[in-house]
Amino acid sequence: MIKGIPVLVHWSFPLGGIFVAFFLGDYSWATAIPLVLAYTTLILLHELGHALAARIFTLDVHVLLVSAVGGWCFAEGPSSATAKVAFYSGGIIAQLLVLAITAAYLVLFGNPPTVFLNSFVLVFTVVNVIILVVNILPAEGTDGKKLWQVLNEHV
Repeated sequence: MIKGIPVLVHWSFPLGGIFVAFFLGDYSWATAIPLVLAYTTLILLHELGHALAARIFTLDVHVLLVSAVGGWCFAEGPSSATAKVAFYSGGIIAQLLVLAITAAYLVLFGNPPTVFLNSFVLVFTVVNVIILVVNILPAEGTDGKKLWQVLNEHV
């Protein structure tokens, strides 16, 4: 539970990080476990971005769900166009913030000295950008589809 919001983790959640390890060609547990943690953290931060946006517009947030293929923020539906744009872009904004903080860390301190921290840097940069692009596209099941629908209706 985070700030009164239940967080559910689907049994499939490790598969996202394991897929990243497989993509990198590194099959060791020393890399796979930190990648699973980093990937899950990124997805959770994305969903917390939606939850924060919902709370700003006084919408009830029912539950956050994290799985291998992403996450979901189940909340009361926003009614105004502004609330909809904020809610649907909340995850994307959270990801951009994670990317900016990670980039600033790299500029200031360089690559981290451990495999564990390097796994987070990899997920918070490369994997993050890939997920950002997917989330912005107006494809079925993405935040981008909902966001573009709202923008098309009100612009």
